[in-house]
Amino acid sequence: MWDMVDDRLGVPLDQRRDWTTGFQHYYEKAEAGMNQSIAKYYPDRPASPLPMALPVEAYSGTYFHPGYLNFTVQLAGDMDKKHILRDNITLAAIRADATWPSMNLFEHVSGEYWMMYQYYLGSPQGPTQEYAPAQFEIGPDGRVARMGITWLAVSPGKEDTVEGLVWFDKID
Repeated sequence: MWDMVDDRLGVPLDQRRDWTTGFQHYYEKAEAGMNQSIAKYYPDRPASPLPMALPVEAYSGTYFHPGYLNFTVQLAGDMDKKHILRDNITLAAIRADATWPSMNLFEHVSGEYWMMYQYYLGSPQGPTQEYAPAQFEIGPDGRVARMGITWLAVSPGKEDTVEGLVWFDKID
């Protein structure tokens, strides 16, 4: 596509940017960030992860936030395997109706702490991937009450910007 823009603008061949290589470097940095995200955000996690407080099935369900709307989490084993792009994924959610449709994969870190890997679907820049620390809170009734996601602005090769912790109440 960028070749057509350069053609239209009359950019000489020897002055054109190599967009393919630029995007390849971007994706390599993004993947490296994904692979280092747990160590970055959970540096003091125990060598042997603490178990979840509840069976993994208890974490599936629909969570709601008035600004982010519904976030339906299901067991990763119940999804089509083509959607599971990483190892050690236990929970997953496809948010096709969100402003930025995404596939979200959750890897258990320790106790109630997780890492969420987010893949934006249909992005004009091509596949975009980010990560966000996530956690679940158990209510006094012994059931999952809510899910918290620390949203980040991730720029591969640069420092992440923490946008804030957002809590989604479990409604189903």
